[in-house]
Amino acid sequence: MSFQISALFIVLAMSNLMNALALPKPQGGEDKSIKLPPLFDDGVLGGITNKFYEEVPGVKYTVKEWEPDYYPAACISESQSNNKCPVSDMKVYDVTYDDCPQPWTMCRCNSAVVSSERLFEFFARVPVKARVEIRHMFAWPNQKGLAAYAFGPDIGLTNPLQTGDGKQDMNAIIHETGHVLDQGASDSPEMLDAISKDTCVLRPYSQVSRGENVGNVMVMTYFKMINRGEYDRVHDEKGMSCLQNQLDFMEKRYAERMTPGGSCPPRLHENSEKKHVPGGVLTKRDLELLQRDHPEDWTRHEDHGMYPQGHTDDHPNHF
Repeated sequence: MSFQISALFIVLAMSNLMNALALPKPQGGEDKSIKLPPLFDDGVLGGITNKFYEEVPGVKYTVKEWEPDYYPAACISESQSNNKCPVSDMKVYDVTYDDCPQPWTMCRCNSAVVSSERLFEFFARVPVKARVEIRHMFAWPNQKGLAAYAFGPDIGLTNPLQTGDGKQDMNAIIHETGHVLDQGASDSPEMLDAISKDTCVLRPYSQVSRGENVGNVMVMTYFKMINRGEYDRVHDEKGMSCLQNQLDFMEKRYAERMTPGGSCPPRLHENSEKKHVPGGVLTKRDLELLQRDHPEDWTRHEDHGMYPQGHTDDHPNHF
C-alpha cells in the first residue's frame, strides 16, 4: 500500500510539473494582431532570400560532445515540454565558433529531424552580434505544423528546414532570432507609429501579432545586410515601400547586429546550469531539474504558421 501511494505521488507530481511546463496561455487583454493587408502570400519570398544566404561565409567551428548523463537544465525542461524527447535520448554539444571564444551549448534529440551538423551550420550563419544574444539551440523531433520556436533567449527547431533542393533554409532561424532580439521592439511606440503610417505588412503571418511581424521583417533586414543591391532590386520591383516605415525601423534598430562579420561582443546569457541525471532517467529526486531557470516575463513564440497551408516540409519557397 505504501509503495502504491509513493508511486501515485510521483505520477501526480510529474503530471503537475508537466502541466506547469506546458505552453503558457496567451495573456488576455490587448489585441496585438495587425489589420493591414499583406504584400506577399506566405511562401513567396523564400526562393528569393535563401539563395543569398549562400553568400554568407559560414564561420568555422569545433564541437565537443558532453559526457553521458550530464545535461543543461534548460535542455532537460524543454525536452519534457510536450513530450519532445526522453532525456536519455539527448546528446549535448559545446560548439565553439572561430569568431567567439565562449562555446554555445546545444542539445539534440536522437530522433530530431535536424541533424547535428545542420544545427551547427544554421547557427554559424547567424551574425555574431546577434548570435551572442541567443543562449541555447535545441533540435527536437518533428511536431506537425510547427517549424520552430523561441523561448526567451533559446531557439528550438522542429522541422527539417530545408529547401526543395536540400539546401539550408535560413528564413526560419532568422525569424526566431528576431523573436530573441525583439526585447520589446514589437510593442514600442516607434514600431506602432511605423505600422500606423504603413499600408501593408510583409505577409499574412505578419498579421498574427506584432511579434511575428518583427520576426518576418527581421528576415528582410538580414537580406539587406547581405546584399544591398539585390535587396533594393527586389524592394523596388515588388513594391515594398508600402511597409517602408517598418523596414526603416528594423534597419535602424538591428542593422549592426544583423550584419555578418565583426568582433564578438560579451554574451548576454550564460549557459543554464549543468545537471547530472544518471542514466538520463528522471525520478522524484530529479523533479527540481524540470524547473525552468527563466524569468517570468520570458515569452514563448511557437511558429505554426511559418509554412504555407497545404505544402509539404520541403516546399522550395519557405519564408
